[in-house]
Parts: sequence; structure tokens; C-alpha cells
Amino acid sequence: MYKITRPLEALTNSLTMYQVTVYALCLIVVTSLLLSALGELGFSIGTLIGTLGVVLASSYATSLLFSWTFGTQHNRASGLITALILYLTLAPGENAVELLNLALVSGIAVASKYIFVWRGRHIFNPAAVALTLGSLLGLSASFWWVATPLLLPVVIVAGILIVTKTRRYAMVSVFMLAALGISAVVAGYSGFPIYEALRLDVLSGPLVFFAAVMLTEPLTSPSTKRSQLLYAGLTGALYSAQLPFLSTPSVALLAGNAAAFLLGNRAGALRMRIKDVQEIAPGIYELRALPLARIPYTAGQYIEISLPHAQQDARGTRRIFSLASAPGETYIRLTTKVPAEKASSFKKAFATLQPDTIVRGTYVGGDFVLPSDEDAPIILIAGGIGITPFRSMIAQMVHDTDRRKITLFYIARSADTMIYREYLDNARSTLDITIVPIITKPSDKSGENNTNFSQETLKKYIPDISHHYVYISGPPTMVDAVRTELSGAQKPRRITTDYFTGY
Repeated sequence: MYKITRPLEALTNSLTMYQVTVYALCLIVVTSLLLSALGELGFSIGTLIGTLGVVLASSYATSLLFSWTFGTQHNRASGLITALILYLTLAPGENAVELLNLALVSGIAVASKYIFVWRGRHIFNPAAVALTLGSLLGLSASFWWVATPLLLPVVIVAGILIVTKTRRYAMVSVFMLAALGISAVVAGYSGFPIYEALRLDVLSGPLVFFAAVMLTEPLTSPSTKRSQLLYAGLTGALYSAQLPFLSTPSVALLAGNAAAFLLGNRAGALRMRIKDVQEIAPGIYELRALPLARIPYTAGQYIEISLPHAQQDARGTRRIFSLASAPGETYIRLTTKVPAEKASSFKKAFATLQPDTIVRGTYVGGDFVLPSDEDAPIILIAGGIGITPFRSMIAQMVHDTDRRKITLFYIARSADTMIYREYLDNARSTLDITIVPIITKPSDKSGENNTNFSQETLKKYIPDISHHYVYISGPPTMVDAVRTELSGAQKPRRITTDYFTGY
């Protein structure tokens, strides 16, 4: 599986999730307009262009209005994604009244982002809210015209790009299995040919678009794998069960969103007061903040931060950070690299946060956590600021006086970019930990001699890894390279990866 997905992951690594989704949807939209111009769709090119213009304009204007009313900044990329989904799923408007109704439905989608929220995070998929309420209010039908065999090849390509970027392979697979399985059962029970039912689901239904584009939306789906699979299975079952009202795609998704909300972390507001932001290494900044109420998390997990700021660029106001602190520590620690040139507006705002500023998190999640087997040895492989979740894990193990054997390979360009070295060295007095610095810059002789991580380096310190759990954290290219190196070695008990893709 990894060998298949690796080239696609490399393709999407340099883009944010919002960018990949926008580009993927634009690919479908442009194809629909070309097919319409060639007379291959049931709608005229003028009708589609009019519909597209209305949903885009209404979404943008409504976002500006609500962001001004609520005193927040509107997310241009998020609004664009919602508008493009509505264009592909609503019945196109052919006259002034229908276009006005489309504008109202688009406004409902944007409004839901401000009304149905918890700790700044959407509870329900905005497009699904609009599709459901638009139908109930008689404003516009949920037509799902994107589900045509002519568009399916492009939808598959776009869907693969989105699922690759979000790494929701298991979630989408479970949804598809549940939806097609229930569809087969219903068809068999009703006497309808099962093959024909499944063929119609895939070729003439919105199954692929729904799974890849709407189900995977990070803000309304769970943040841990177990919850993701439950969410996907429930939504897939409802999608195909042919229950009155509930089995319409948008309602099935809303029900899944509600279940995801109930399964998720619904503790009090994730608000923190900044103590300081310091440059702890060249171009690397650490934020320390005091939670205003306890933030429940497990060592190794991540938190999403919302940071409204002036002159926001296309990368938006949210980012995911691995928590560098352990749950029992006084301060929350978040670390990021801020490039000297072409830094995003978010990173510039992060680096200049002032003491006593209140910062809000939207959710905590992730499965990059220590194994439950407390006797098995662990290999930690960090690249650059990929050390942050390992600092959290090690702090937790120091707190617990954990006695399992740990080997940490710390890959960095130079010694002065190795953050938390003093803390890690001090942990040796409590833990059974071996720290192996690997310096990749030719002029720096502070670690393993000018090399990247390799099987030879691994075998030098751990001749037999078959009983070890391996954790890899860092930039996607580094994670890919290390995982490839390990594929030729003895197989460890499990490999768990974490990566930073600029969500």
C-alpha cells in the first residue's frame, strides 16, 4: 500500500490541504464546463456558468458579512471549497428565481460555519447543511449531478489527490465497504440484481465524490483512527440503507457528523494565555502558553490552533501543531520553523505573538502515541522539528519513570538546529535512552559523520529491530526516506509515522 501511495504523497506534500482540495474541485468544475460546451451534459454552458457565478458570489459576500458580524476573518479557501461543492451538487439555476434560491442556499452553507460550531470548529459539513435545508425549504433540490459517468474518471483523480493529502485511506475504505455492503444486502432483500445495484452506485451515484470530498473534511470528521472508522461505517450504512430521509447523502453525512462530534473531545474551550514566544534555534520558534482550563490530551498528539491575523494569505488562520509538552507539564509547548523568506502570514503572526495574548485551539487528536506494551523497546526517529512529539513522549516517560529501552535517532542539518537537546540529555538520568544525533550538513562533525539515516546506522546501535516499535516524525520527504530504508531491514513490530504537511 505504501509503495503505491508514496509517489502521490510526494506530489501533494508541498501543498496545503485547502490548496489540494481547491485544485481538485476546480479540475472537476473545468471538466464539467468543457463537457457542457461540447453538448455532453444535460445543462447548457450558460446555465452552469450562471450557477457557478452565483454560488461563488453569494458564498464570498455572506462570508464577509458573517466574519464582520462575528468579529473574525473569513477563510477564502474554505468558502471557495463549499461553493464549488454546491455548484456540483445543486440543481443548476435556469432563471432569476432559481438563481436567487441558489444564492440563499449558498448563504445557508456559510452561515452554518458560524452557527453550528463548538470551540470554533464546525459540527456539520456546511455543504451538507445547505443541501438538506435547501431541499426542506423548497429552495433548491439536491441534484448531485456530479454523479455522471462522464465525470467519474476526473472525480476519481480528484478524489485520489484529496484522500492522499488527508491520509484518510482507511476511513474512505471503510465507508465504501459499508455503503456497498449495505447496498448489496438491500438489493438482495428486495430482489434487485446485486451487480446492477453496485454498478449504479459507483457509476451513476455520488458515492466516490461523497467519500473523497465530503466525508474526509477534517473539521467535521474525527481526529483519531478508531473514531474515524466508526464514523465512516455509520455514515456508509446510512448512505445505502434506503431509509426514508436519513439515507439521502447529505442527511447521512449530517448524522455521521453528529456521531463524530459525540465521539470526539468535547471538553471545555481550548484556550491558552501566551507566556512567551522565543527563537530557540535559528528560524525555530517555541510558544509557551498556560491553559485557562485543563486541556486533555495524550503525549504525542497534536492540537489545531486558530490564529486570526491581519493580511491573511491563502494558507488561512489554522494550523496543526504536535504538542511538545506532556499532559502533566505546566505550560503547553508548540514549536514551528519560520523560514526567513516566503513565510506564511500565519507563521509570521505566530512568531510575533505577545505575552498575555489569548490563543484558541479547536481540537486535539492523533494516533501518534506510545504503545500500550510497556515492556517492548522503542525506536524514535526524528527529522528537524519532528522532535516535538518525541519531546512530549519523553517528558511523559520521565514523569512515569518508564523503564522501557528507547533509542532516539535525531536527524538535523546542523547541531545548532537540534532543539531540546539539553532536555533530552537530562532525561538520560531517569530513562534507559540512547540518543544518536545524525548531522547532514557536510561541515558539521557533531554527530554521526555527515550522513542521513541508513540501515547501517540502525544496525550499529540496534542489531535486531524485530521486537521494537518504530516511530518516525518529521518532514514528509524525510519520513518517506526513512520508511524506505526500514523496508529493507528486519521488520519491526510496528511502524508509526507522523508528518508535517502544512495543513
